[in-house]
Amino acid sequence: MRSIIGWTACAALLLGAAHGPHKPKGTPDAGTAAPQHVVKISLMKFVPDNLTVKVGESVTWKNEDIVQHTVFAAPDLVSPVINPGQSWTWKATKAGPVAYGCTLHPVMKANLTVE
Repeated sequence: MRSIIGWTACAALLLGAAHGPHKPKGTPDAGTAAPQHVVKISLMKFVPDNLTVKVGESVTWKNEDIVQHTVFAAPDLVSPVINPGQSWTWKATKAGPVAYGCTLHPVMKANLTVE
């Protein structure tokens, strides 16, 4: 019986260690990063085509299309060519509206608001 209790206690300690310390719900981690926003590039469109973020937050454009694209609003928002299946991330550093588009496909336009 002692060995069963001993093994049970060891298993409980190991499981507790594997799951880390208990943290109450709603308690942020000290190293919590700013929210990440994703804009999909698909069917020659930016989705969503209107997005609001805060200064310090990042936006990642994921190219899910079959052709190359860019994200461009001079001088602050200038991506390299984003190949199909690749992505590019930008961090918002100043507040204001940003109307952007794709330099390779001028019909592609979207808006970003940084608060």
